[in-house]
Amino acid sequence: MNFWRLATLCELCSTSAINDTSGQGSVDEKAIGSLMRYKYFVGLSNVSLSTHKLAKQTTEFLTHSASLAVDGNPNSVDTNCTHTAGEPNDWWMVDLGRVFQVTTVNIINRLDECNCGDRLDGIIYEVGITLDSWEECGRFDGPGIGRLEINITCHRAMYGRYVRIRKLNQNALSLCEVFVYS
Repeated sequence: MNFWRLATLCELCSTSAINDTSGQGSVDEKAIGSLMRYKYFVGLSNVSLSTHKLAKQTTEFLTHSASLAVDGNPNSVDTNCTHTAGEPNDWWMVDLGRVFQVTTVNIINRLDECNCGDRLDGIIYEVGITLDSWEECGRFDGPGIGRLEINITCHRAMYGRYVRIRKLNQNALSLCEVFVYS
């Protein structure tokens, strides 16, 4: 059974409203001048917020879809991992369904005969309340080769509905599983 604690975040903003078009009511804002109030959820620290959630990526190589990184299967071989086509600034993103406090992002890296762990070299982790409001949570410069798991703890309290992993170079991005924790 999952338990979520509801809290309130106040933030100074230059905009007067955040639009929640999902129909789920996950963002509740009250604009008071330039002060914005958001409701967000804090999950259990040992339960991934991203498992079985909607995921997208910029490009797809063969059948290596974005959903493979949130299917709950941490197997780190080719057919269980996402793979982009290697376009400039490729990214992968998960929609958590509502605004959460995000503290940690863990990636299960690809560790099979391809020796392609370097596909995680030069990535930036971002958190956004909307698809237009990204803030950096952390970076991984590498090397990814030989590392099964890459853990990034956000450098400060982060709040968002979306978590994005973005490449800073033109190499393909490949993720076997992504766990987002509160």
